[in-house]
Amino acid sequence: MRFTFLCTMLLIFTWFMSGCEKIELPEPQEGGNSGEVVPEMPDEDADFLTVSEAMSAADDDYIVVQGYIVGYVSGTTISEKSVVLAVPTDKPNTNMLIADSPDETNLAQMMPIGLPESKAGVYVRSELNLYDNPTLLHKCIRIQGFAKTYFRRIGIKAPSAYWLVSEGEEEEEETPMPTDSCATPGISHDAELIEGGR
Repeated sequence: MRFTFLCTMLLIFTWFMSGCEKIELPEPQEGGNSGEVVPEMPDEDADFLTVSEAMSAADDDYIVVQGYIVGYVSGTTISEKSVVLAVPTDKPNTNMLIADSPDETNLAQMMPIGLPESKAGVYVRSELNLYDNPTLLHKCIRIQGFAKTYFRRIGIKAPSAYWLVSEGEEEEEETPMPTDSCATPGISHDAELIEGGR
């Protein structure tokens, strides 16, 4: 009796399993915004926003922003006490602040950028934290990702790509006069370097 029962159950199980087809599930999207597809990576010449323009973006807008690395947040809010405009001395920073000017000190003009351990093969923290890469302070960078509320303002929590902008790279074509948006080669505003101080 027991043998007959086991054989019957095995037969039913076999019949049930042979009638099922493999169901293919879609692959989860990296950097996913609740199932949204991450846009293709733009080339390095893609249009970009300045920091002040990017700070007006809406949550979940996919943006490319260009600015200078000016520091990081050591606490949980952007305030005079928690913003550090220097290289960390004790451990790698997990975020950074960018601004339109390398000498920016106005906290309202700074955009926070998260530095996660790794995301879709982009090792942002190890490559961009100021503790391990102190020469990046005041360097111009382009970062892309989804705009998110970060430290109670618009920022990028998890960048999907970045490029360091070389000093000789061109500005936006519509800008007829040099701006503080990344270095302008051959032009110095340092009075000590200019003969007569003007």
